[in-house]
Amino acid sequence: DAGFDLESRPSRWIDDIIALVTERCTLLSDYPHALDFFFTAPKVFEAKGAKKAFGTEAGERLLNAAEVMESVESFDQVTVEKALRDHVEASGVGFGKIAQPIRLAVTGRMASPGLFEVLEYVGKEESISRVRRAAEYIASGDIPVG
Repeated sequence: DAGFDLESRPSRWIDDIIALVTERCTLLSDYPHALDFFFTAPKVFEAKGAKKAFGTEAGERLLNAAEVMESVESFDQVTVEKALRDHVEASGVGFGKIAQPIRLAVTGRMASPGLFEVLEYVGKEESISRVRRAAEYIASGDIPVG
């Protein structure tokens, strides 16, 4: 009923993302909102989150993170986490200064299931696309919030 494209996804993928959000859902009616970012890119970002995570330096950090994610051959949560943590350590920036903007860019929210699980299930191309799009919004100064 939520309009998600379930036909193009393996049933295992659907089972896995439902398991990721189950602890955040009290009612069956909570699931569509909890799952929507797995199917479509956010059109708006949480206003409070955008104010906190999408500062001027976040755009460049997101672009750097997108490059790191592009360079990973296997886009699974363990590999992506290691690559991003190595990048953070090398850059000397706190992990939250990269993780929270990435989470917001990919989900539109500051709270979600584990970031690296989300990235894996959203997929490499789509995750990178969302991160780059958020960096463009930050650069333009016109971040859609809601």
